[in-house]
Amino acid sequence: MESITKEILLLLNNNHTKIVEKEDYKGNYYSHITDTIYLSQKEDSKMPTKAKGISRDMGRIVTVCHECIHSVQKKYLHVLNIVLSNLSILLFLTCFFVRVLKETNIILNIITLIVLFISSILRIYLEMDAISGSINLSKKVIDKNIFKNISLEELESAKQYINKHKKCAVLGMIKDKIIMFIAIGVITFI
Repeated sequence: MESITKEILLLLNNNHTKIVEKEDYKGNYYSHITDTIYLSQKEDSKMPTKAKGISRDMGRIVTVCHECIHSVQKKYLHVLNIVLSNLSILLFLTCFFVRVLKETNIILNIITLIVLFISSILRIYLEMDAISGSINLSKKVIDKNIFKNISLEELESAKQYINKHKKCAVLGMIKDKIIMFIAIGVITFI
């Protein structure tokens, strides 16, 4: 899969991102810090096996394309995502401990809610861009015969599956922020 990923990166004019493939990785992901795509060699790593008409190969290509899209997104957005995510966790913990001390700091809670909101919007943007782009990039991969075991019909099935499930997938990616958002609301008003 490493050589296919290199070819996909070249389609995106990206010749700088490194690729590391190992058996012990549980999934596939892109790290902007090391500018590396980490690929699992396991066949079942987060593949959409429940979808009719979508093979593991198709799922794997879409997933790799998704990570390749992340590799060409603006680095400052990835850095800002990490900074805001970590800041929101620190602010949340601070709000929680302030509340445990039987105090409520409304200003701190509002700042925390704003940071959580901005962090969520940024994460949603990064993921929706990668999800949407992964289908278009997968089509280019098929058209250029980079991966030969996939038909355009199967790609269309994958596109329908992704469009149907992407909102739930993105909500799953920000569920921690949603939980913190609700908890801050509860902390503020109890």
